[in-house]
Amino acid sequence: MATASSVQVFYRDESQGVLLGAVKEKNVPWVYELVDGDRKTDGRSTGDVAFHLQAIFNDAKVYLLYDSVVNVNQKKEISVGAVRVAIREGVDAASWSYQTLDIANDEALVFGYDVALAKVNGDVMAAWLATSAAAFPKPDQIRWAMLSSPLNISKMTTESFGTPGAYLSIDGKTIVFNCQDRLCALDTSKRLTGQSAIRLVRSSQGNEPTQSAWVSVNKVKYLLATVSNKLALLKP
Repeated sequence: MATASSVQVFYRDESQGVLLGAVKEKNVPWVYELVDGDRKTDGRSTGDVAFHLQAIFNDAKVYLLYDSVVNVNQKKEISVGAVRVAIREGVDAASWSYQTLDIANDEALVFGYDVALAKVNGDVMAAWLATSAAAFPKPDQIRWAMLSSPLNISKMTTESFGTPGAYLSIDGKTIVFNCQDRLCALDTSKRLTGQSAIRLVRSSQGNEPTQSAWVSVNKVKYLLATVSNKLALLKP
């Protein structure tokens, strides 16, 4: 991720289950840091973190969204999870602030599976997948929130379209996700209408999950994705 004055890279250390970072400023060597997963002080956690993560730069701040395994059962399956966000301005490793956006409750037990961030009119939107106790271990719902109001979490189940899956792609209004090897789109402005807020973007099934990205062509927003093994511009 590039900012006006630096390049910042974030990644998971598989051996330790922690979130690491590396920062490169002009004429300065790379500086490495441990972001989260190492302790329960200073807002950090000791969860097994960042199986899925995304970073975004907005209004001079860096936002990191990532999942966390809080507990596992005797079968070594994830039994309690969380979604966390870390925010800082600048590159000081000690300037991170942390918040748990979502943690096990009556609606959902495990979070993650995939996460996404998007800039929205000076704000940042976060989205992630989750599973209820009934659907565990497969995800069965999409959850999202604006980081200016992180406690105001919205959700949508996907029973009419099958199991939701990575890769999430959001533009501030629409959340695109894989659904039973197809591509679906959730219009968050229509969430109160239930399943009718979701529609198929690509009905044909692929051999593997489809990655997509929002792009603008002549000031018109499209979704760039693979259709029949070819790149295509779609209008969800």
